[in-house]
Amino acid sequence: MTDWPAISAAIGSATRQPFQLIGHEATGGGCINQTWRIHGQDGRRFFVKLNDTRLRAMFASEALGLGAIAATNTIRVPHPVAHGIANVHSFLVLEYLELRPRGNARLLGEQLAALHRCTSTQFGFAQDNYIGTTLQPNGWKDNWTDFWREQRLGFQLQLAKKSGYPLQTLGEKLLDALHYFSAGVVSFARGLNDAPKIAGLLLVMPAFNLHWGMVSIALAMAIGGLVNARKVGETVGRRITPMNSGQGFTANLITGVLVTTASIHGMPVSTTHVS
Repeated sequence: MTDWPAISAAIGSATRQPFQLIGHEATGGGCINQTWRIHGQDGRRFFVKLNDTRLRAMFASEALGLGAIAATNTIRVPHPVAHGIANVHSFLVLEYLELRPRGNARLLGEQLAALHRCTSTQFGFAQDNYIGTTLQPNGWKDNWTDFWREQRLGFQLQLAKKSGYPLQTLGEKLLDALHYFSAGVVSFARGLNDAPKIAGLLLVMPAFNLHWGMVSIALAMAIGGLVNARKVGETVGRRITPMNSGQGFTANLITGVLVTTASIHGMPVSTTHVS
């Protein structure tokens, strides 16, 4: 049973004006909350959401999010009035807005665009929020790829794994396969890019002793690989630009496409520099 007196008291405390409830009607517009329109003796109306007490944090994060949107001064949203627990329910009280079926769609689009132009130096939010009743982490990240991978897609895959769906394992196998593919793309691009250089060497090769030239090059490459291969791999893979597996796949694929395109059109590019 809904504890309307407790909710009325919370409204009075938040607005610093006593609120005496005289009526309430259930409304539609959602599938996870009970929703109500309530009326006060003084003519004020509010919109109330109710759910289980375990979801109090969901309403707290919604109130914080609405406040953050309102602070941008770009689009009209209902003002959060109060939230908390009343007997067996958690609740969220919002300003009641009378919605009409025919609004200014152009103005709404312009306001949404203005809202999306409000940016931050980092990606995330001050508090975790929810998709429906599912927690959604919002820890701050310096770039959107890390935020999306860890706080959105990665977190959902973890939830799927805990629920018995092997999406994360299948995704990891797919990513491994894609790494082989991207490595093949880069290898092809490097071979295509180096072919003109080899052709040039073949043209001048008659002026040199072919046998000893090939032996010298093979020895130099072998010695260099034995002495510095690990250091070179460590430097290229981690010290120049730290990358995770997804970023590495993207870098390989883009490098292969750019170098192949440049080679076909006779543009002087270096695979190492492009990568």
